[in-house]
Amino acid sequence: MTRRPALLWAGALIVSGCLAPPPAFEVTLRLSPTPPLIGPTRLLVDVANSGGSPVSGASVSVSAVPDDLPGRTAIVSIAVDEGAGRYVVPGFDLDLGGPWTVTVTVSDSTGASITRAFPTHVYGGS
Repeated sequence: MTRRPALLWAGALIVSGCLAPPPAFEVTLRLSPTPPLIGPTRLLVDVANSGGSPVSGASVSVSAVPDDLPGRTAIVSIAVDEGAGRYVVPGFDLDLGGPWTVTVTVSDSTGASITRAFPTHVYGGS
């Protein structure tokens, strides 16, 4: 009989280790103009909770670096909360054509946070 509780406990550890908590936020990124061109670009970040409801009052930062220049210092901006889960960076300067990685970090007052990377391609130039 002493084996059965030990086996149940071991099984509970295995199952609990397989269950990952849902992400704190769902994050989407849109760039305007679309497709993005060299120069000032409007970044629109939509943030929702895991249930799909908009999240306002969060801290949203955006950074980007061209994939071809990984040693380059990233361009970083703080997004402005426009309400209803929409955050905007009005003039994010994508100064080179080619592939970029745009990284968005969202955190709220409870300490919940998530970082998402969005690959994109900037057009223009020679």
